[in-house]
Amino acid sequence: EDLTRQAEALHPEMICTILLLDEDGKHLRHGAASSMPEAYNKALDGLVIGENAGSCGAAAYSGQRVVVEDVQQHPYWAPYQDLVRLGNIRACWSQPIKNHENHVMGTFAIYHRYPATPSVAELALIERYAQLAQLAIERKEYEDEISHVAFHDPLTQLPNRRLLVDRLQQALSASARTHRHGAVLFIDLDHFKTLNDSKGHDVGDLMLSEVAHR
Repeated sequence: EDLTRQAEALHPEMICTILLLDEDGKHLRHGAASSMPEAYNKALDGLVIGENAGSCGAAAYSGQRVVVEDVQQHPYWAPYQDLVRLGNIRACWSQPIKNHENHVMGTFAIYHRYPATPSVAELALIERYAQLAQLAIERKEYEDEISHVAFHDPLTQLPNRRLLVDRLQQALSASARTHRHGAVLFIDLDHFKTLNDSKGHDVGDLMLSEVAHR
């Protein structure tokens, strides 16, 4: 949200949005669009990308910038005229956001409430904003990965002792405030050391992974 707000503050005539490609690589999800109506954002969330799926759907599908100067006249937007009225928009320029491996992660879009053709400077601007969005997304993914590594067991991917202690402290603090109580369930594996010693740690790891999965 910060990036789109800052862009709009610098360019009040523009409405900026970020959509993120989901894990299946086929749908766009809401990322940031603070100036768009909430109903518009909800309607666009889950958009299937494709050659004629509006500016952002087409940009994510092709990996190329898509400039639509008038959304009421362009075939890419023909199926989405209800959205055009809902968002009160007339132009949409969309730049794909790509990672360092050149894979599309989403789109950065600039909307106008009137038909608009981008200048050379504006084309450079939208490309720069897409690059900044890439950095922000990758930083968030990096921070999430660091957090996951710190608080999860690398073998089973289950929460580790550090996360357990953190959650217990939170639960105890909440209990002191609300006077509600809980319990900790402890599960032990009988003869696990014997299995490790007799069959080896690789077999022990397989069993831990299977137990975690179950």
